Amino acid sequence: MVVENKISSRLEPVLLPILNWPIPGLSTLHLSLLKSRGEFKDYERRLIDGFFIDGDTTDTSRIRAYYRKKGKSFLPSEEIRDSLERRVKKLTAALKNPLAYRWLLLLAGCSISFLILLANCFLHQAELPLTLGGGIAGIIGLAAGSASGYSYRCRSDRLIRRIATLFFMPLLMAAVFLALSFLGASSLLTCGLFFLFGSALYAIFYNAKTRDSLEGVQLCHTLNRARSYFQQELQKEKPAIKDDWYPYLLAFGLGPDVDRWTRSFPAVGIPSARSGRSSPGDSGGFSGGGGSFGGAGASGSWAAAATSLGSSRSSSSSSSGGGGGGSSGGGGGGGW
Repeated sequence: MVVENKISSRLEPVLLPILNWPIPGLSTLHLSLLKSRGEFKDYERRLIDGFFIDGDTTDTSRIRAYYRKKGKSFLPSEEIRDSLERRVKKLTAALKNPLAYRWLLLLAGCSISFLILLANCFLHQAELPLTLGGGIAGIIGLAAGSASGYSYRCRSDRLIRRIATLFFMPLLMAAVFLALSFLGASSLLTCGLFFLFGSALYAIFYNAKTRDSLEGVQLCHTLNRARSYFQQELQKEKPAIKDDWYPYLLAFGLGPDVDRWTRSFPAVGIPSARSGRSSPGDSGGFSGGGGSFGGAGASGSWAAAATSLGSSRSSSSSSSGGGGGGSSGGGGGGGW
């Protein structure tokens, strides 16, 4: 909304009482409304009504004090979550879940394994340590493998590393199963472990398989490529980035990268930031956040102040906006 000139923002340092010395790392974010409230729709209107509580200007201190006095909570992230999740689902989710009932196979495999291993505990009591060891190994493999599969599905960056992590657990479980077989396990124990380890392998790939549409997977990879592009550009003295893109840098979790760029190339970022305007001749129109976002080098402070706009009963800064985006694609992973 700042980029779209719907609101304006500025940062002011928090000062020590009496001494009026600025406190390092603490800033107050001031917002001014530039459009009438009637022009805001859906979640934007809810945010505006939540932020601008008594007029067309507001700041973090007033917001906290207002909701603290009312004994209420205002979490900006919660105000927009449902609307954004519906939009994301519409953009990415497949029309029909291809794995709707396949979890029943996993349940059946684990149940059969449990019954066989339980029977083996009574019929071959000498194999009790081997049975317990194999069962524990299978359960660990099931849990850790499912987690690695889910991680693979939910991210679209570092593909080689995630594939290696995904296949590490199946290979480890295969080695454990062969080792237990060579120790002279009975046929009943071998059969029980086969179902348990097989169920663990199924769980890994069940969790790794995407639930998104092909378009959703492609969107995830496109966003990941965009993030990688921004990261590479922020290593250059004159990145091909505009100040208007600054909110997207924060959304991708690149606020620290912007701060590093500003510290590395201060002579590049400062002139454009002072003018508050993007200039094609200055570092590709990029000043490290400049103008509307508090000036060069202020990206971390602006993001921190924006993050603290929310207020709750337990914490005066409990919103989860700012620069956290990370690189998760929201699903899609490797497109199994």
